[in-house]
Amino acid sequence: MRRAVGCVLLALALASTAFAEPGGLAVGQPTPAPDVPPGPARIEGVVLRTENGAPVPGADVALYALTNEGVPGLRRTTSDAAGRFVFENVASDPAIGWLVGARFQGVAFPGGRVQFAAGETVAKIEVRVDEPTRDPRAVRISEHSVRLVRQPDGLRAIETLALQNDAANTYYVPAEARAGARPAVASALPAGAAGFEMMFGMVPEGLVRHGAELRWYGPVLPGAQELSFSWAIAASSPATADAPERFDFALSVPANSERLVLIVADPDALLEAAGLVGPETAELDGRSVRRWKLEAPPAGKLAIRVSLPPAHLAPGAVSVSEVRVVAQLDDAALDISETHALQVTSDSHVLGTAELPLLRIPLPEGASQLRFGSDAPGLELAPHPEGGLAVLGSVAPGEARIELGYQLARGESPARLSRTLATRTPVLSIFVADTGRLAPRSERLHRRRPFVTNDLTYLYFEAFEVEAGEEVQLELGTLPARARGGEQVALALVLAAAAGAAWLLTSPLRERGEATGGEPAAGAEQSAARRERESLYEAIRDLDHDFETGKVAAEDHTRLRDDLRARAAALLAEERRLSSTLAPLAARPEEPGLLTGSESLRSACGACGAAADPSHRFCAQCGAALGTSPGTA
Repeated sequence: MRRAVGCVLLALALASTAFAEPGGLAVGQPTPAPDVPPGPARIEGVVLRTENGAPVPGADVALYALTNEGVPGLRRTTSDAAGRFVFENVASDPAIGWLVGARFQGVAFPGGRVQFAAGETVAKIEVRVDEPTRDPRAVRISEHSVRLVRQPDGLRAIETLALQNDAANTYYVPAEARAGARPAVASALPAGAAGFEMMFGMVPEGLVRHGAELRWYGPVLPGAQELSFSWAIAASSPATADAPERFDFALSVPANSERLVLIVADPDALLEAAGLVGPETAELDGRSVRRWKLEAPPAGKLAIRVSLPPAHLAPGAVSVSEVRVVAQLDDAALDISETHALQVTSDSHVLGTAELPLLRIPLPEGASQLRFGSDAPGLELAPHPEGGLAVLGSVAPGEARIELGYQLARGESPARLSRTLATRTPVLSIFVADTGRLAPRSERLHRRRPFVTNDLTYLYFEAFEVEAGEEVQLELGTLPARARGGEQVALALVLAAAAGAAWLLTSPLRERGEATGGEPAAGAEQSAARRERESLYEAIRDLDHDFETGKVAAEDHTRLRDDLRARAAALLAEERRLSSTLAPLAARPEEPGLLTGSESLRSACGACGAAADPSHRFCAQCGAALGTSPGTA
């Protein structure tokens, strides 16, 4: 979208003179833009003829900058006798997009986009121009689409003409030669249409409007491009308890149209027109819509009726069930993407106006680079008088989602994300892409287990029952970088802790072994191995927790965890080896003098011969009562 805006502005910047026709729209010089961002780089180029590659001297060349801050920059120069030009002392920031274009024979020709890679200071580009033609026969409309969007004051139609110029030369008729010339597009607005608008609010060069009549004289460059405009119409029959709201209008179909497509997002909408085929379900800008088609439509007026279910103003019917925030932190900014889940409790569609919006979404101070999307195409955003954004348009009963994106300058550490919501929100979830060195802090948010995707691990925070106007803050500090060899130190500390735990846990067994002559039994060794292995498991859990809280980097966490798991696996193998030796030891006759009385009878099971603890009454192996001999009842 930003590139399209830049191309339009570049074309306007290249317009050398203003023009107007009696009773028609006029295109004038745009307000002068500031100079482009300065820097150590340069952009070199040449203007050439498409037909033969000959250089074009004296061409007006413009450089247009698209910055992350949204503030454009413009610089001009003129090509020399060899068609060459250069823009010195421009910024080499890879985040800046550069558009270059040249004006030739009254037509603005875009040369393309330039973007510096990291470390580059010189970029080169060619701008190709051609001799314009006044013959529009090579221009056709491959698709004429009309998107119908419900608004509080009626129905808005967004017409987009996808033009295809099959010739090698640009079609263009200058203002002084348009009397009697054939336009590339001739159309008209329906009777009663109001609120005519062009894309981005900019009237393209060569578009002339006389009342309801529209004519476009180019430029239409070789290949594909679009012409888009919109208008609104009021309902011809308002909705009642028994009938839907109806809109009747006559759509103008240009003579060179190959296909007509009508698009409505409302799943309950009904379209009626001669020859229409549909509806079919399709995806448009990530949203589900319904689409009707008409191949090879006849030129002229096509009568269309649109029936929509009743709607009413009821902002209280829209509530927020959850807000999810995904944040990514880099050295310069905190990039935020939010999803607001809406719940519409109503028997019919609900409308929101500027005076009575469906919802208000406050924005953090300093938010920039706004982005918006929704799975409900009838919704739109506008500035709210109290600050933030107002949700306008129509939405059907049920669930809907609003996607909102923006950037916050990072500033001094720690980075801070502060969210205040205008309505009560049952669940606020925040996911932060983990860098391995984040030290998050919040008094309101609860820490949850990290959320892991194929590419990233996200720290996960959650707050319940966030009241309207309540501020929820999250600080994202960073841990200091560890010195070289820090992972070895961490491993030594973890292993030392595990070994210490194992020493304390096995000390009673060692003492018992010493009391019996200094030769620990195989069962004691097995028990010691098991206790050490369990302590290693606990160390692994502690290490995972340190990783989740950002105290251990990802690469260190992987290495340390693998070492601990390898040690635990070795202990498990040792336990199994010792277990295999216990059965032969248990089958050996008891040594005289070691136990006396009833203790001697219970040193082994009389039924199966398995070793038995003197304190046990039944054999752990076969379940027989201890102190009995084979065949004893």
